[in-house]
Amino acid sequence: MSAKYIITHIDNRLVAAEYSDGRCVGLNIVSPACIIGNIYAGRVENVVKNINCAFVEIQKGVKCYYPLDENTGHIFLNPKNNTSVNQGDAVLVQVIKEAVKTKPPTVTGKISLTGKYVVLSTDIRGINISSKTRKDEVCLAVREMLLENVQRDGFGFIVRTNCKDLQRDKFDEVLSEAQRLSEEFLSIRKNAQFCRAPQLIYQEPPEYISRILSFQNDYIDEIITDDKEIYDNINKYIPAEDLKKVRLYKDDMFALYKLYDIEKQLRDALSKKIWLKCGGYIVIEQTEALTSIDVNSGKCVSKKSGAEAKENTVYRVNCEAAQEIARQLRIRNLSGIIIIDFINMDSEEHNASLLSQLRELFREDRITTSLIDITKLGLAEVTRKRTGETLAESMKLQN
Repeated sequence: MSAKYIITHIDNRLVAAEYSDGRCVGLNIVSPACIIGNIYAGRVENVVKNINCAFVEIQKGVKCYYPLDENTGHIFLNPKNNTSVNQGDAVLVQVIKEAVKTKPPTVTGKISLTGKYVVLSTDIRGINISSKTRKDEVCLAVREMLLENVQRDGFGFIVRTNCKDLQRDKFDEVLSEAQRLSEEFLSIRKNAQFCRAPQLIYQEPPEYISRILSFQNDYIDEIITDDKEIYDNINKYIPAEDLKKVRLYKDDMFALYKLYDIEKQLRDALSKKIWLKCGGYIVIEQTEALTSIDVNSGKCVSKKSGAEAKENTVYRVNCEAAQEIARQLRIRNLSGIIIIDFINMDSEEHNASLLSQLRELFREDRITTSLIDITKLGLAEVTRKRTGETLAESMKLQN
């Protein structure tokens, strides 16, 4: 598998595109004003007991939702003789959701700092392992190494899946990263004690850095950008062993986004109808409540006559549609309830095979995506975890 990550400007927008085997599998409009991951010394403006929450001001005029049932280990920055959140308290918080329409941003008291190999978290005290690789021998060895060598004061670590299959001569890089994150958090906590809330304490690196750090080892062959500032920024954050993958594109005659046809990828990802190679097509409709996807046979017609030939043709269209749907969910960052209306098939074997393929495709998605059930009407019910705006929303926000 050959994968590239492209970061470039198109029409005053910063676009990050992920390509796997020459095909676009991810698009992201990088927001310059994104506050997710930022850590603030916040001031509690008021506590609303009937919905068990507080509203915390993180900067002048910006009040955030702070759910008290999900946050019990508050990091107070002012002297306290109790553990209750009260109006006027100063608390250390991190933004986990941006404002959506009338809803304010959401903050948490569970602070986390993410590296390539480990995540520092105040929500744990030991060394945990990502659920995907909980029994992996290398991850278990990394856990033991961290337990023996890293001091923890009010926080713990999660060993990421990137540690899977890591060579033991690379363990020093994991240790170095864990120590760096420890020092960074202790510095954040110390600085927050001496500042006046509300105030920004730590600014999360740009979204494209977080995405690069989340890639599994050896997945990405090249990280390419035509922006010198972005190139330098990437080199500051990624491990030394990955520096050789970063390339600064220089060609005034032919733009980087044209080389990879990113404009067309954006147009296709914003259109309702997507044609399949077999001649069929899918229609994607986004609404407030859910996303509906309809699969149609279109121009795909069997050259043979008979029920069996028709069944095989429909199965072929549905299988190709399933692959394209999985790709479109990632590219468009669709989330919530997703209803897929495949073309009806009579064969139980074909239906079972299609659902099995769909589940396997969803497992490859880095965002939790689940096939819930098939309704009596033959509709596939899917849910996908929300992580930021959809591609269409991101485009509108930056218009």
